[in-house]
This record gives sequence, structure tokens and C-alpha cells, in this order.
Amino acid sequence: MRLVRVFYSGPRILRLAIPVTLFGWILLSGYLVLYAGPPLAVGILLLIPILVLVWVASASARGVSWEADLIGYSFRRGDRLSQLVRWQDVKALLVAGTHRSSTASMAIVDTAGKTRVKLVTSYALGLDDIRILYEASAYYLRDFGVYGKNNLGWHPSLPTSGTHAAIGERPRILPYVAESLFVAGLSISVTGSLYGGLAAPASFGVGLIGIALAIFAVNKLRLRKPGVRTDDGQR
Repeated sequence: MRLVRVFYSGPRILRLAIPVTLFGWILLSGYLVLYAGPPLAVGILLLIPILVLVWVASASARGVSWEADLIGYSFRRGDRLSQLVRWQDVKALLVAGTHRSSTASMAIVDTAGKTRVKLVTSYALGLDDIRILYEASAYYLRDFGVYGKNNLGWHPSLPTSGTHAAIGERPRILPYVAESLFVAGLSISVTGSLYGGLAAPASFGVGLIGIALAIFAVNKLRLRKPGVRTDDGQR
């Protein structure tokens, strides 16, 4: 009985954007520290985004995986096991979804009635990814007298290959860009205010916040247009 594994390491654009953003923020922070001599509080504020970006880059490099084998269901961050649910402790395996909207949710409930696993289609996991995990889990659970239930016509089976790259839903880039600009603008504005009210850093931060709000507005108007797909998969 082989291991069935769905692996996700983030979109390629994110793996490129994080190092570029990190490099740009380090240059900006270095300039302010070397030529403006900010107080300690400002230096700490400048350091926080660098630490966050390094952590995100490290997490993206390791990736995450959802697995099903003869023992049970497991979730891993890189090589570290974060969750394990043994089949002998499972009472029910459920999936609900619709083909039309390409959305689905999968739940694993233990013998105590507690939902141990809840997977929902997202930018990381797509409908096909959840199908692979459900069918493999249902296949192994049959030996324990548990039969999965779903309304999508899926049947217990093992895929032809063990490891699959998660497809996920197509991510919308604009909201992530807007969120990044908003957080960066807010950090720069606070930094400028703490550093004696310098106009340049504070105004630059306010400008980034304005651009972020404009992108949010444009994206919201775009989603309202006919034929543009929303988060629930409807048009």
C-alpha cells in the first residue's frame, strides 16, 4: 500500500516576489539607518518586515503536504509532522461540493464525534487535489469498516502515482499586491511619524496606502462585472 501525497510549495510568482521584496526592504532600511540615524523604536519597526519575509520565504521553500497511507491521514510542514489521524480513530469521512463552482470541503470525524480534519478548496488545494485525498482516504478506510460519503460521485481508489503537485484554485494577484502595499505603507508612515515627523518617509507611506486602497477599489469593481468569477465560484 503506497503513500498518496499532495504537495504545495506556493505559486512561482510568490517565490520570486518574496526575495525581491525582501531585497528592496533591506535597501530601504539600510538607507534610513545609515543616513537618517533613527531611534531604536524605528529600527525595530524596520526589522519586523525583514523577519516576517524571511519566515515566509523559509516556509514556502519547505512547502506543505497532505498525505494518506495505510496508517492514516497526515499533514506535514516540510519534513515536520504537524498532524496525524489514524484510520482506526476515524468514524466518518465526508465531502460536500459542486462541480459547477469547482468548490468542495472534506472532513474527517473521529470516533468521539470531533472533526479532526477540515479541508476546503482554496489557492492551495483545488477540487482535484481534494478528490485525490478523499478517494485515497476512502480506499484505506474500507479496511476499518468506514465508508466515505460524498455528493460528487467519487469512489475509493488510489491514483496511478503517489505524489501530486497541488493545483489549487487560480489565485487573484491584485488583492495580495494591495495588502502588501497597505502593510508597507502603514509601516513606513508609523516609522516616519516616530522619527520626528519627517515628511518624506511619512508621505511615502501615505502614498502607498492610497495606491493600495485604489487597487482594492479596482478589484472590487472588476469582480462586480458580468462574467467575472467570485470567491464562491459563481458568475
